[in-house]
Amino acid sequence: MKPTHISAAHHDAHEETYRRLLVVVEDLRDDIKVIAENQVATLQKLDNHEQRLQRLEADMDLLKDVTRMMNTRLAALEERMDRMEQRMDRVEQKLDIVIGDHDQRLKRLESLN
Repeated sequence: MKPTHISAAHHDAHEETYRRLLVVVEDLRDDIKVIAENQVATLQKLDNHEQRLQRLEADMDLLKDVTRMMNTRLAALEERMDRMEQRMDRVEQKLDIVIGDHDQRLKRLESLN
């Protein structure tokens, strides 16, 4: 009879171990579910950041293109401005000559009177 009693105790120990394992497995299942849900949320956030980064990169590329275009236009305007300044210098020189000539004529006319 003793072996039957030991066998029942042994069986009870296995049952207890089995129940504890079930509890652990359920806890693990819950933990895995939480991890999976967090991973989905993290992946969604990562995807949103990726899309935002792509938009920012596109905006940056556009800004680079606009900056290049503006630099080209600015260089052309600076060239035109330099040419206009040179023309104005020539006009001022000619005007100084003309004014000088007129001043000399006026002085001669005044000296004749």
